[in-house]
Amino acid sequence: MKKVNKDQTYQQALAILESIPAGMKYKEEIDRVAFLRQIIGWLSFDRFSSKVIRLAGTNGKGSTGKMVTNFLVASGLTVAGFNSPHLFEVREEITWNGDVIAKADFARAFFDLLSVLDDHEVDLLTEISSFEASFLTAMAFYIRQNPDYLVLEAGLGGELDATNAIPRSDYTILTRIGMDHMRILGDNLTAIAQTKVRMVREGETIISYAPQRPEVDQVVAEIAQERGNRVFSAAMVEIDQVAESGTKRTVTVTVGDQEIKDIQLGLQGSYQLGNLQTAIATWQVLSQIDGVSQIPLAALKSGIATAHMPGRFEYLQEEPRPVIVDGAHNVDGINALIETVQGSFANRRKVLIVGFLADKDTLTCVQDLCALENTTFIVTTPDNQDRQLAAEDLYQEFLKFTDAKRVLTMANPAQATQYALAHFDQENDVVLATGSFYLVKEVIKAVHNQ
Repeated sequence: MKKVNKDQTYQQALAILESIPAGMKYKEEIDRVAFLRQIIGWLSFDRFSSKVIRLAGTNGKGSTGKMVTNFLVASGLTVAGFNSPHLFEVREEITWNGDVIAKADFARAFFDLLSVLDDHEVDLLTEISSFEASFLTAMAFYIRQNPDYLVLEAGLGGELDATNAIPRSDYTILTRIGMDHMRILGDNLTAIAQTKVRMVREGETIISYAPQRPEVDQVVAEIAQERGNRVFSAAMVEIDQVAESGTKRTVTVTVGDQEIKDIQLGLQGSYQLGNLQTAIATWQVLSQIDGVSQIPLAALKSGIATAHMPGRFEYLQEEPRPVIVDGAHNVDGINALIETVQGSFANRRKVLIVGFLADKDTLTCVQDLCALENTTFIVTTPDNQDRQLAAEDLYQEFLKFTDAKRVLTMANPAQATQYALAHFDQENDVVLATGSFYLVKEVIKAVHNQ
């Protein structure tokens, strides 16, 4: 390849990635995980000595992984990370010490991968999906950097997810497991839990969100017994007190015989308390029980306080009124959003911009959202032509549960955002957007461009 400057090389990498046809590359005759594991071996995985922490679950993977990453970094360790989906550009999925990978590093890793694929006569465009390409690029980067820890978030499911191709793993964090992606993972909670938890390797340590639903706990117990896994429940962390002041929350917890006070929770949303418990349980296992890394209490607190996840109950503005986006796109996520909104803004006038993909349980989500009082809904179409649910179809679902006077239809997220900002601009108003991350991305752009 001829020499080009770093920025051009990154742009070339993006151009190739964007030319990969959409969709998965599953074929019954090919074991995708084994195929990807073989490619990772070609990338010289035998040189990789990092401790690997994986995350699987329906909700909370990104937030929990961010807190864990942050407290590891704050303790002086080097930490690589992988989380999806990205909002604006694919390199957001790959991090080093909590920061997005540099363009030059992404380009080098991508073209290293491309060279290895060419050497083994594997065609990226026809044999690898875009998500697999992103993950394999990440692995090329991780293997070269060889950090102390890799914090690896599953994309979809667990057992059959591309990230399960990593040849070994030390810890799996199970965040809250619920109903989502039923067409792919199964039509009941037990089937979905099995698909996720079966990614756990023999002898690996499991740290599980609490409380999981009984069906999930049963699946975890059965697989752990079969594969010889230790299981630690996040219930080991008891939340004793939560003090709120505006958007600031200070938490006191007890873990084991230790009381930890003055934990500043940087992530917004009442549902983050469960993710906080899971992150602190992970700290307890790594630092106190296994003793594999010395992670001071100050590092734990710093990591939690500085955690930020774009698009997860994120405040885009606080004045003259809050503008908040939250990529809640399944029933559990929507109900967590509702709980937070009712707790924080019950008596305020609200407008909620909503847009979903067509493969979600939108009817249940809509029914639950309609219970929000003092709320006007603006339905619109997310920016994903292959999977989007048209605004008119979503509007008809809303009419099954609420009066038409409460529901407006806008052609696109930008138009919906402009209307909401213009008509809900008083101090007592609240502007929210939820649903697909394809919607959230466009709302963020519209707010920043106003």
